Amino acid sequence: IKISGETVAGVHVGERIEITGDAMGGEFHTAGILKAACFRQSEERQLAIVLRRGLTCQDYGESLSADAHRMMAHARKLNNQIQDILSLIRATEHEADEYAGTSLLFVLGEGESEEQLKIIQTLKRRTAYIDHLCAGAQALARSVESRLSIGAQAGAGEESESYTDPVGNEAEVIKDLQDDLSAIAKEGPIERGLLGLREEISTIGKKLQRKMSARKAILLILKDLLVKIEELGTRRDEIEKLSTTKEAALATSKGRASILENAKRERSRVEVLNQIMRAGRGRNASDLMRKRVADRYLKLMQRNIENRLSRVSVYANRRNEITDRIQKIKKKLWEEFQVPIPQHILGNEPPPESIVEGRFEAGIWLCSFRHQLEDRRQNERGVLLTEDSQGQTIQYQRTPHGTIAPIA
Repeated sequence: IKISGETVAGVHVGERIEITGDAMGGEFHTAGILKAACFRQSEERQLAIVLRRGLTCQDYGESLSADAHRMMAHARKLNNQIQDILSLIRATEHEADEYAGTSLLFVLGEGESEEQLKIIQTLKRRTAYIDHLCAGAQALARSVESRLSIGAQAGAGEESESYTDPVGNEAEVIKDLQDDLSAIAKEGPIERGLLGLREEISTIGKKLQRKMSARKAILLILKDLLVKIEELGTRRDEIEKLSTTKEAALATSKGRASILENAKRERSRVEVLNQIMRAGRGRNASDLMRKRVADRYLKLMQRNIENRLSRVSVYANRRNEITDRIQKIKKKLWEEFQVPIPQHILGNEPPPESIVEGRFEAGIWLCSFRHQLEDRRQNERGVLLTEDSQGQTIQYQRTPHGTIAPIA
């Protein structure tokens, strides 16, 4: 949507909305980018902006038959599964890269004890555990958001069967989460606090598997998930900072530090490790290098890396199977109902986060979820009231955690 001049009140829905003048009051929904010279409001004309994860034909006013609605809901569920799998792929590839980094510290080392490396590896194992916990919590949050979105599109009230539509994939999420966390825990001890968070998130997933028709109950679960995601993010930052400090202390050699930094920046530490391992077994390798590449510790680390890369392949195959199923639904929806599936459901990658850009008066309501327009709870996660931008153009973005934050 491109508007020359200013807008006054009204409801505007679009992937991309550009207004050359000011936006005075009204309601805006976007899953892409919203731009205006200035966002303004008055007592009579309040302004609210919803930065959505995606839009469907129903958001533009189209009414679907019961069969088409069920098929669209099923496609949304399958897309949620793809996004969950992509999160697992990213987390697992990151783990393999981090484990390769520790292995490089050992094989290129200058006499560090295995104990020092084990401390670093313990920290990285905790980070990996948190990454999977966070991926599971975000997957459950996507499921909750889908339920709320479908209920809203169906015009559901506080109590409605629409909130129990088959969009949830909580059982798959919990199974993947338990399997991955159990595999990580087999490699070494996990601190009690993280084990407690695992049980809390699993309990939330089990709650979602029960039949719930009350929107209020679902909203409470979403709020709880967002709190857990934020808590996990804070804990992860603390552990990663400590791990990075300890790694930097070991990377004392200028040549070694350069190799490690370049490999980390290019996310190719697994490849660099494999090259060094091949060279270490070659005829021109030194006795020290031959000894290190044959060390029991390095073999254990390599096995952990291989296990993760194997899981990535399994995840990728599952993603491809689900993509094929979505394509079949797409074809049937179009042939039988002439209804298109939106790109954010068809896409095999997570959609970019929604952004609003412009100057802002104080008190403009920004939120991540459609229901927050009705509830108007200012202290709720996913809600932000703007400050006066003092004539400066500012961007706000919906984060992957479902919150609203300014872009620096």
